[in-house]
Amino acid sequence: MNTNLEHLDEAALQILSGPMEERIRYIQRDRFVLYRPISTVLELLEDFVRRPVSVRPPCLALVGDAGSGKSTLMREAQRRFETPKDPGTQTVVYCVADAYPELRVLQQALMSALDIPAPLSIHRQRWVADDLIRRALVDRGTRLVIFDEAQHLLNLRRREQASQWDWIKWVSTANRVSVACCGIPGFEAIIREEAQLETRFTVTYLPRWGVGPVFAQFLSSFERSLPLKRPSGLGSQEMQEALLKESGTKQPMAGNTHGIKQVLEAAAIAAIRTGTERITVPLLASWRQVFESLELPRRAVGRGRAR
Repeated sequence: MNTNLEHLDEAALQILSGPMEERIRYIQRDRFVLYRPISTVLELLEDFVRRPVSVRPPCLALVGDAGSGKSTLMREAQRRFETPKDPGTQTVVYCVADAYPELRVLQQALMSALDIPAPLSIHRQRWVADDLIRRALVDRGTRLVIFDEAQHLLNLRRREQASQWDWIKWVSTANRVSVACCGIPGFEAIIREEAQLETRFTVTYLPRWGVGPVFAQFLSSFERSLPLKRPSGLGSQEMQEALLKESGTKQPMAGNTHGIKQVLEAAAIAAIRTGTERITVPLLASWRQVFESLELPRRAVGRGRAR
């Protein structure tokens, strides 16, 4: 067996000699994999936080397919500025827009993220909630507010959408904080159409994966986090092509980050259980033993009912 373990990062190396089930649980954990587009966005968000306070703080609209890693990226940005020794500080505040985010609901989401007790604002006028938010943002030293699932704003009527975006502008301008909104393609349309929003927001897209050097970088970084004893060469062109094909079998959108991760995790677990200790092209189909078997009973039931 190849004893050269340079293909592993330090954390994966430490878990490598552990029991099989411990290694498998390690593979199944959430992970943040850094690659070029993600690094660029993180650098931009860090600049938002560290730059001097300004009258018109810069803002970001991050657009990507479902499962492209937007939420993971935003959570990582929040984590990087956490201050455990000073729990009263919230440099980055992360909240999720409700499925129907009318103003009171969106206010409540931000208040919850700021740990403002809900009873203080229920059934009160809008300015009361805004005043509580303003005070909390100042007290907590907030520099960046993140609204995830921003596509839910499209569930509102057009006039309500405009009102919500006006409120998001208020959060930024009145409180001198940057705002980052992220969601699936489509939510950024109103930013493109509204001059005040377009001059304020930088619209950035997370690309879907395709064969190339950036995908190779992502896969090589991912491989380093997998506690396997032999290198898999995930960044090779052959493996890139095979992964894209397999992810397209698993999900309608080939090259989706979430689908790629699920395929790789199942393959890595199979590599441990079979003693292969490396991901091979045939092992990329290992996910089917779990996910496709869950579909079979429903298909069988459907056929039975048809008869």
